[in-house]
Amino acid sequence: MNGKYLFMIITLVSYLVSTSVFAQTPIPDTATERENRVRLLEAALDSNSNAGQQRELAMIYAVIAGLDSFKQETVNKADKYLAAATKSNPKDYELMATHGSVLAMKAAFAKSSMRQMMYVKKGARKMDRAIKKDPDNIGARLQRGNNSLGLPLFLKRTHFALKDFKHILDQVGDRKGRDFKAMILFNLGQSHSLMKQQKRAVDFWNQAKLLNTNYWSKKAADKLND
Repeated sequence: MNGKYLFMIITLVSYLVSTSVFAQTPIPDTATERENRVRLLEAALDSNSNAGQQRELAMIYAVIAGLDSFKQETVNKADKYLAAATKSNPKDYELMATHGSVLAMKAAFAKSSMRQMMYVKKGARKMDRAIKKDPDNIGARLQRGNNSLGLPLFLKRTHFALKDFKHILDQVGDRKGRDFKAMILFNLGQSHSLMKQQKRAVDFWNQAKLLNTNYWSKKAADKLND
């Protein structure tokens, strides 16, 4: 796996951890707020933290590792917190899928292609397991869908992106608002484009554009203008 592929993994995983946590755990908006909240939660770990606090710490730290401080030390710490949180919350499948995403991040720091592939496959298996256990878990579907979009094509994971975003669209419809729907439509377009189904890609990007949202509709318009 060369540097180009690692860049795809890094940027995509960074994005996916920021979008998947909408469901159960409130994530502070800024890096400073996230850091402050983590300090409080880490202090609680030394006393008598509960499973809910472990979950919150793990999910926030996943975002920190992906967006605020993409370093080996930070990613390893996110892995550590997520491993502990999933042990305390064994039936929390969004949490399980997030752990899979962070495991895939570790590929960026592995020294050999063999270890890079090991982390990617280990993370993918964890996300697959989460969705098998809870097929309607939107957070888990977002994790796997976005991860699959960012991985190189030779790993043959793109079809999971198509499957996951279609499932989310059918399940949620308009109930999460225009921004969320535009994001799903945009990513469906991306999925079809990667699979060389350009007419379908254009159709979904047009749908996203028509929702007229500040971010995803503009991204869709940019794709249509390429």
